[in-house]
Amino acid sequence: MFTDPALKHSILLISFPHQLLHALSALKYYRMREGIPEQAPAIILAWAFQSSEHAPNSSFRTILDSAIRDFRFVTLIIPTLQERRYDLAPLRTLIHRVAWVRDRLHSFTIDAVFFAHDASADRTAQVLMQSFPESNAICFGDPPGFLYPQFHSQHQRNFIKRLIWASRARGLSSLRSPALSIVTIDFNDNGSSACGDVLVLPRSLVVETLASIHRGMDQLKEGLHIDYKDLAGKSKSITILLLSNFSESGLTTENNELALYSEICKEFSSTEAKLIIKPHFGTSPAFLKKLTNCLSLYSPEILPSLAGQIPIEFFPDLVKQSNIISVSSSSALLSHLFKKQISHALTANRIKQYFKADRVAYMLDANQAIENSLSLCTKDNL
Repeated sequence: MFTDPALKHSILLISFPHQLLHALSALKYYRMREGIPEQAPAIILAWAFQSSEHAPNSSFRTILDSAIRDFRFVTLIIPTLQERRYDLAPLRTLIHRVAWVRDRLHSFTIDAVFFAHDASADRTAQVLMQSFPESNAICFGDPPGFLYPQFHSQHQRNFIKRLIWASRARGLSSLRSPALSIVTIDFNDNGSSACGDVLVLPRSLVVETLASIHRGMDQLKEGLHIDYKDLAGKSKSITILLLSNFSESGLTTENNELALYSEICKEFSSTEAKLIIKPHFGTSPAFLKKLTNCLSLYSPEILPSLAGQIPIEFFPDLVKQSNIISVSSSSALLSHLFKKQISHALTANRIKQYFKADRVAYMLDANQAIENSLSLCTKDNL
């Protein structure tokens, strides 16, 4: 049930469960700086890239419901499957989607809009900014803090797609950009970005927010029976391989992503340790089946479907006791939050070998930012 609409609300756009920690932390810090009560009402608008996650019993809905249980000032809005596929479909014009948001939230005064980025072609963050033109627009980064310039239709290689994406913005007088970013880690490391001035969250505040999420998740996690002893069995140790979504994002091919993980496990895992595969949110069952075949030497186990969708940082005991292999910004995030060494397995040579030629430069820059942040984390952890 909504709180009093007469009160000012902030709205947080969430597309993946792992964005929750960063959005809620950014909201708390923003309110501290602005003198706004921490418990002032807020709305989470969930918009998943996979429309099936808007079904009544989806893992996306289950995780969000549990994770915000301790945040009693937050109201969760998840559009129905039909609304996501029609009114809020990415190919709808922005004006049409803005009309839906305004109609759904017409009685609320929105003081601030929080989102991960406005760099993807769906432009859902832009829809929220246009829906509430008087609100402050705040970016919390593609977790834990990569900041990207806005999406531009000319970046599309296909001429027809460029026309389609450009046509969706018709009717808008101008596009909005955030003036401020509040991030867990500043990978830009210069205090400014395409998303405005950058504020870095105090680690203690992020850890407090994570603890509140843990409390909300307790009941759900108890039913999953995901703890170190159960997973380890007779093995002396556990190695957890955190998957990314490289092939799904078009950065490489599926075969190359499989080969990448195989090579990484040869270096960072052993047949004596229990190898646990932690899927990326939305990793397909078909890909997981191929991966387990590729890694059959290690007799890997995949975290059960729902547990596999929950961000690994929501299992703190498992993170603290296991050897974590990561190929993404999760390396820096986990090292920062848990003050432990993470095996960051993506290297420049592996990027050049396994990624598409036109994506190599981007991946090299991003990976260097992660490595730089890891070096700082290592010094802080000493």
